[in-house]
Amino acid sequence: MEPITYLFAANCIVWIGFAGYSLFLASRQKHLERFIKRLERKNGNVGD
Repeated sequence: MEPITYLFAANCIVWIGFAGYSLFLASRQKHLERFIKRLERKNGNVGD
């Protein structure tokens, strides 16, 4: 194979990894938002 093929493959792998990490961070953020809302409701601090 030519070097450009390896470069293209490496570029695809990096972007797939970046997309996967972005999805992971988005899911963690949603989880933390739900957790914070639950704590606010428990403490009665909704809207403060």
